[in-house]
Formats: sequence, structure tokens, C-alpha cells
Amino acid sequence: MKDCKLIVSDLDATLLCSDMTLSSENEKAIEEFKRLGILFVPSSGRTLYEIPECVRENPNIRYITYSNGTAIYDKEKGCKIISHEISREDANKTLDILAEYDVLWTLHLDGRAYFDKNKATDEVFKHYNLTDYYRDVVLSGVGVDNIENLAREAESVESFFIFFHSEEEEEEVGKRLASEVASITVTTSIAYEFELCAGDAGKGTALSELS
Repeated sequence: MKDCKLIVSDLDATLLCSDMTLSSENEKAIEEFKRLGILFVPSSGRTLYEIPECVRENPNIRYITYSNGTAIYDKEKGCKIISHEISREDANKTLDILAEYDVLWTLHLDGRAYFDKNKATDEVFKHYNLTDYYRDVVLSGVGVDNIENLAREAESVESFFIFFHSEEEEEEVGKRLASEVASITVTTSIAYEFELCAGDAGKGTALSELS
């Protein structure tokens, strides 16, 4: 591995055990990488503060890529060194569109996830087709009373997660976002769900810049 300078790993079902801990083998490997002068960089769709402490506070890890490559955090400097976020203008365009549809959305901002605590009920989650996994993901964030004000007043946001009641509205919203907010990227990993990031965001982009 003498020519290797950088090793990157996803977290869930990859680096982490099922109980969100690091195995002793992985801890030793990360320590050995540092001894060899190799950067080990976790890369996750999670926000910075959703990443388990065993990774976030590991003394042998300096850089963390989070929110699907929206940003890279430098623990030594105590700040983001790379950031590709949705501008306030585009966030507000997005919210204007979402206001016309039956959707539930959450917000990634400043390394944390936020949800509308007034809508955090089993009945609402069922209405928007949330699986148990995504229900737990939503509830692991910070509950706030007025999530829309939080999103509209931010200088920029990392990403939105949007959950739908109907496939028809999911398709229509996807088309409108693509045509009316061209500078964002719409991706999906399950039915009835979208993830919105800045068009220039991505794990590959961020890691290329770090390299």
C-alpha cells in the first residue's frame, strides 16, 4: 500500500456494525492507516451530527464527508473546508413548489437534520409511506416548531428529504423541480421519496476536491 494516500468508506452496512459501532478490527485498521500516512475518510449520506461518535470523534480520522458529499468537515480546523449547498434563492423556489402538494419534508442544515415536530406522528408517517427505517431516520433529527422559517431564512441548506403520499404527485414534483430549479439534483432511493442537493454536490466531487 506504499502508493496509497486516501481510503474512503461508506458507513451504514459497510464500516459500521449493525449496532452503529466500529469493530475492533476496523478500529485497528484505521489506526494503522494513519501510522502509514494514509488518510481514511468516512463518506456518508448522514448529516455530520448523525454520524456516530465512534467515527466522528475517532482520533485517527481527520476529514468526514457528509450529507452525500454536500460538505467535508476538517476536525483539525473545526470547520467545513468543502461545501456545495443549495442557495437561499433555490431553497425558496423549492419550498414554493412543495407548498402546492401533499408532502412531508425534512431539512439538512449546518451538519444537522431537522423535522417538523408537529407532524411527527405514526398517522402522518403512514400517510407519507415512511418505512420503519426512514421513520427512525426522521426522528433522529431535531424537532422544530417552524421548519419552513428555518429553511427560508438560512443562507444555504445542505439538502431536503421529501416524502410523498401519491406516486402521481411524486412524478409531477420531480418534473417541476427539474425544470424550475435547474441548479439542484433530484435523486431517490425508495418509492415515495426524493433527496434534493445542489447540482454540483456529490461524494465523488467532494472527494476529488479533497484529493
